[in-house]
Amino acid sequence: MYNKGSDGNSSDFLTNNDLSFGPSKNTVLQASGDRVDLPDAGFVRDSEISRDGVDLVLEAPDGSTVVIEGYFAAVPAPMLFAPRW
Repeated sequence: MYNKGSDGNSSDFLTNNDLSFGPSKNTVLQASGDRVDLPDAGFVRDSEISRDGVDLVLEAPDGSTVVIEGYFAAVPAPMLFAPRW
């Protein structure tokens, strides 16, 4: 479906809207329950692990990140699971 910009001018649409394609390189997950399912096994195997307040941050070599919000506030901390490669 084609949409015009806010002033009715079609040229505004491309400059005022994010038209990025492809999967996001940043994923935010919640630490609720007893487990967190990661999108890829590389986040367990190859990532740089850091802490940002109560959040766990996993950064893969390609720059993609997974942030698990509230990980360090959860008692007990949830187990991390990743699909087998």
